[in-house]
Amino acid sequence: LRGVLECTYRRDETPFMPGFVTASMDGRAWGKEMWTRDTGTLLRELALWGWFNHGGLTCDCLTRLVQKNEQGFFTFPEWFSVQPKAGHELDGTCAIVIGMALLWRRLDKASPFRGLIQEFLFSPASPLNYMHQHLQDHPFLPGEGEFGGGMPGQGYSVVQNHLAQYALRLAARLAVAL
Repeated sequence: LRGVLECTYRRDETPFMPGFVTASMDGRAWGKEMWTRDTGTLLRELALWGWFNHGGLTCDCLTRLVQKNEQGFFTFPEWFSVQPKAGHELDGTCAIVIGMALLWRRLDKASPFRGLIQEFLFSPASPLNYMHQHLQDHPFLPGEGEFGGGMPGQGYSVVQNHLAQYALRLAARLAVAL
């Protein structure tokens, strides 16, 4: 964890923003990109190991970069460079929701990151509302990427849908705590 924070966690270097986590060190392949599934998993670890400020900065970075999909919901792409965008990386989206929910539960009530997370997760355009709306008419959620259908375009995956189930259950517990 310390190696990641020392070598790939960005604070203020241009063109990055604080909380951006590159997939590899400078000068290597993927040294300027942030993979959402990896960042969501890191966010979970930051929450569980008590690196709350780093986790909060990463949440802030992610909420600034993610854009709304064609249906008007915030869903994350497979990866970001420094440009904001949307996507259909369900495992990345769910890993981020899980990491945010775990961080929210551990943050001091006065932390500004707590409000940021709460607003993002429970806004009308949240990834949670995207999942909930889609599941009203379909038994599973589609996703793209490595754990999506494994091919270009969207597909159904047990891995992604299990993460979605965990994200929705964790968010429901968080909503009860509000």
